[in-house]
Amino acid sequence: KHDTFELGSALQGKGIGARILGAALPGYDALGVKRIELLANLDVGGYAWAKQVYGFLDEEAVGDMADRLDRAIGDHPVGGDWSDADVRAMRALLKRMRSGDPGKAPTPLELAMVGWTAGAKMWPGKEFMLANQWEGVKKL
Repeated sequence: KHDTFELGSALQGKGIGARILGAALPGYDALGVKRIELLANLDVGGYAWAKQVYGFLDEEAVGDMADRLDRAIGDHPVGGDWSDADVRAMRALLKRMRSGDPGKAPTPLELAMVGWTAGAKMWPGKEFMLANQWEGVKKL
């Protein structure tokens, strides 16, 4: 279980964390580690761990995120500060989260990338994931 991994703001967004964690994976494999669990926290963690392709830990984690997404969509109605297409995309992901089939739930990365365009510094999915924590897992 990864309990703490923190980089100072001057080091964030440069791929350092991804390289450090990537270098650790062969060691985990040698030790027989089968999965890494973590709490993707507020600030940058909710987005950063999604970008590292961690999935939701379990159905409860999906349900918790679905509740948060539902509230976020309510805060950003069609015609609001998110584009109509972004709101529709978020609603479609929410529908998959609420389907009752864990295999249909979107990944944290899918949520994080809603509204992304080349060169953008911020977009709706990133904004949403930065504002939310979630329990994650990476199976090795």
